[in-house]
Amino acid sequence: MDIAEISKQLIDIGVIDSPISSIQSLQGGTVSSLFLIMTKIGERYVVKSNEQVIVKEEANFLETYVKLSILPKLLYVDPHYQYIVYTYIEGTTDAPLFDKKENLDVLAKELIQNYAQMDSSDEWGWADEPKPTWMAFLLERYKDAKATLKNDLTEVEHSFILNLINDAKDYTGHPHLIHGDCGFHNTIWRNNRLVGVIDPTPVFGPPIYDLVYAFCSTPYELEKETLEGKVEYYFPDISRASFCKEVLIGLYFRMSTCLKHHPEDFSLYVDAWMYWNKIWIETKA
Repeated sequence: MDIAEISKQLIDIGVIDSPISSIQSLQGGTVSSLFLIMTKIGERYVVKSNEQVIVKEEANFLETYVKLSILPKLLYVDPHYQYIVYTYIEGTTDAPLFDKKENLDVLAKELIQNYAQMDSSDEWGWADEPKPTWMAFLLERYKDAKATLKNDLTEVEHSFILNLINDAKDYTGHPHLIHGDCGFHNTIWRNNRLVGVIDPTPVFGPPIYDLVYAFCSTPYELEKETLEGKVEYYFPDISRASFCKEVLIGLYFRMSTCLKHHPEDFSLYVDAWMYWNKIWIETKA
């Protein structure tokens, strides 16, 4: 991405309406490129590029939820989906020591409970590569996770998760457009407060997926007390057993991610895995 040329274009078309003072490269994902453009009057803009289909789906997500203040405001989409421009949320991605229970409530209230239901029930999973059913999406994630966890969990444990996923009766109706990567690693903090959520990987699925994703995204406070009141209030139709199943599936996927990116935390996730397995047994007793 030629950020100098893009900056000139953004001025020419009026997206940026004051002289630029500096352009700074930001840390992006494995494929995406991120730049922060600052103007002489203090305005800040983020320019993000990626593969066309990914840019298109992220733009659609931000456009769909333009009224949610916890998300960046989409300002411009390149006609060829080479990049998008959105507002900069001031703060840091280095989360302080925080109360997970309290901040799960922030995510649920300001983001997750506002998700829009899709018109079609024929597409589930990654928005850029949808599957015909939610179960098909979970099975794809299971296959990838099992390849990573094959030597760290028993075959009985792998089969246990597979059986939970194959219980397709919970995955009916219409999906919602959800963030898809709603972990605390994708949050912005200012004055020890959660003020923003960034970098969606849009998914067509049930909103509970994002709550569980956030819950599992750090290896701390993974007890059921952390979720007390959240499930009953935001998802009153989900039974205790169904929610326990969601957590177990989420933990399984997160353990795989942990081994890839922060293996030093794996033992903490194993403890949580055993803890939630005991809760599952209690719900089925």
